[in-house]
Amino acid sequence: MMKSNSILSKLIYTKALVLLTSAALLLLWIFDVVFSYFNFKTTFFEFIVIVIVFDLVWVIIFVPVDFFIHYKKLKK
Repeated sequence: MMKSNSILSKLIYTKALVLLTSAALLLLWIFDVVFSYFNFKTTFFEFIVIVIVFDLVWVIIFVPVDFFIHYKKLKK
């Protein structure tokens, strides 16, 4: 049981890291397109805050759901 939990946690954190990185890059691209279209200037700090908030919301939603799905599979 201990081995399954460590594998599961590594899997979840790896998935979360990959998704967060890709989501952050996608978000940066979207904001770049939108801000350039509307000719809106933003500072680098505001940009980073937007990405961090998005990533935190993503982790709060994604990690518990993914953990629940994999934990349910392990119990079977």
